[in-house]
Amino acid sequence: MEQDLSRKLMEQDRKLNEILRYINTKKAEETKRTTLVNEFAELNTLDTFMKAKANTFSIGKVLFSFVKFDKKTMKSLESMDVYMDMDDALLFANDVLNGRIATLAAEEKAKGAAFPRAVWSTKLGGINEEKAKERGLRDDGKAISRLFNLAPGARQPFVFTAEQRPGTSDEKGLIQPEYKGKPEVQIRVACSADDLKKFAIAIQSHINAYRAGQYANKEFNKTW
Repeated sequence: MEQDLSRKLMEQDRKLNEILRYINTKKAEETKRTTLVNEFAELNTLDTFMKAKANTFSIGKVLFSFVKFDKKTMKSLESMDVYMDMDDALLFANDVLNGRIATLAAEEKAKGAAFPRAVWSTKLGGINEEKAKERGLRDDGKAISRLFNLAPGARQPFVFTAEQRPGTSDEKGLIQPEYKGKPEVQIRVACSADDLKKFAIAIQSHINAYRAGQYANKEFNKTW
C-alpha cells in the first residue's frame, strides 16, 4: 500500500512538473512574440537609436522611443517617448515613399544654410500641466512638450531630432513648447535615404496589418 501510494505521489509530481514546464515555455514564447510585435522598426547611430513600437496600436497611436547612450558603458543617458496618431504616421510614411520628403529636403539643403530647417515634424504634444504635476515630472507648474522632426543631415541625408522642453497648454489643449534656452532632452538619429524608406515601409505595413486583423476579428475600433 505504501509503495503504491509513493508511486502515485511521484507520478503526480512528475505530471505537475510537466505542466509547469509547459506553462513556462508558453510564457517564454509569448514574451518573445510580444517583443517582436511591439518593436517593429529601428534606426541606429553609434550612440543613439529610435524605435517604432506597436504597444499603443489599441488606442490608435504609434509609439516612437528615442534613446541616447554612452558608447563605452552602453548605459542609457537620455530617453524620450513620442506618440503619433496612426493616420499621421501613415501620412508621414506615404510622404517618404512618394518622394515628397526627399524633394523638400533637397530644396532646403539647396539654400546653403549651415543647419537646414526641418522639413517635417510631429504635431504639438506631450504632458499637460496637471498630469506633469500629478506624476511628479515637474515642480514648476509647466507642461512637458515632446515632439520630433526630420531635417536634411550633414553626414547622412536625413536626421531625426527628438526634443523635450517646458511648455504651456493652449485653449485647444495643444502644448506649445518654450524655445528659450536649450531643450531639456535632445536626441538625434541620422539615417540614409534607403533606411528612411525601410522605416516608412515598416510603419505602413504594420499599421495596415493591424487594422486588417481588427476587421477580420470584428474588433475594429470606430473611435479612431
